[in-house]
Amino acid sequence: MQQPAPYSGLTPDRALDALASTLAGNLLIVGSIANIIVVGAAQRRAIHIGWKEHARVGVPVTLATMAIAAGWLWLRLHP
Repeated sequence: MQQPAPYSGLTPDRALDALASTLAGNLLIVGSIANIIVVGAAQRRAIHIGWKEHARVGVPVTLATMAIAAGWLWLRLHP
């Protein structure tokens, strides 16, 4: 199996910032345009998704994916 190309100029801080900015979109409804679209589509079907309902799922999912990403990044950059 071929080794992936080394990260050029990628520091753990930069990589974590990139991952966090992507994954944190799940935290709140306004964190991602996809969240806003889904909430709007649900409302058109008489399904209410409020801030609390979204946060009940969004916060744990965001924390879990951030922890997994940080662990993966640590393993990847600290051989």
